This record gives sequence, C-alpha cells and structure tokens, in this order.
Amino acid sequence: MEPADEKPEWFITRDGTVLQTWPPGLDNDRLKYLRYKTTRTLTLQDLQELDRRLDQHRRAFERRSRLLIILVIALIVLIAAAWLVLLPLGVSIIYPIAISVVGLIVLVIAPSAATAISGGSRWKFDQIYLDAGFASSEPRTIKTDDALAMINAPGTVRGN
Repeated sequence: MEPADEKPEWFITRDGTVLQTWPPGLDNDRLKYLRYKTTRTLTLQDLQELDRRLDQHRRAFERRSRLLIILVIALIVLIAAAWLVLLPLGVSIIYPIAISVVGLIVLVIAPSAATAISGGSRWKFDQIYLDAGFASSEPRTIKTDDALAMINAPGTVRGN
C-alpha cells in the first residue's frame, strides 16, 4: 500500500484500549501508532461517529477560514477601487476616505476574528473527543512493537 493510500485505522483491544494508526505524511515519515485514554468502553460505531463529527468540524472550520480570507481580500480590493476608480470619476474625496476608514477598521479586527475562529475551533475539537468518551483529544504515540503486540492480540477489533 502506498503511503498516500493509507488511511487512519482504529483498534479496540480486549481490555478496551483504543489505538489508532496514523499514516505517513508531512509531519511524520512512517506509520505512527497512537494510544488514547478513554473515560468509558468504546465501540467501533463510537469511533466511526467520532470520525464523522471531526470531518464535519474540519469542513466548517475551513469554510469559516475561507470566508474570512475572502472578506479581507474583498476589503483590500474595495479600498483600492475607492481611490483608483472613484476619484478619477470625480466623486467627492469623502467617499474613498470613508470606505478606507471602515475597511481599515475591519482589517484591524480581522486578526482577532481569526484568533477567535481558531480558538473556538480548538475548543470544539476537544469537546468532540470528550463527548465521544475520550479523556483527551491528545493521544500518546507508542512504539511500533508495543502497538503491534496489542493489535495482534486475540480479541482486538479493527475498523475505519
């Protein structure tokens, strides 16, 4: 299997330990094994629902981020157009100044909005894990040999 074809896979051991594989990517050069602490015994359906909710959350975050970027670009274009188009058309200088002031105020606020979007997204991400029965959204990477021993043990359930 090519690294690009690999997808994360979940494992639940007989004792309820939850493991996940993480395929090679930009931040890692080999398959990683992650171990999560849980607050209750989970099923594969719980893990699949977690993946579904995380995908939904990721798409919503991307939409909000794109919208903010589009807004900033539109404001910059609007400010430039106010000076480059309205003035040559003979419109009073008051309008380009007003558009510039309002646009610059919004541009100054934009980094705070980006921070709020990011912070709110991180909070929601953590909450999705907590709601699914995880003690934390932060897994611990475990050694390959230890992970394979747990995965290959009798009673371990695997799924995507």
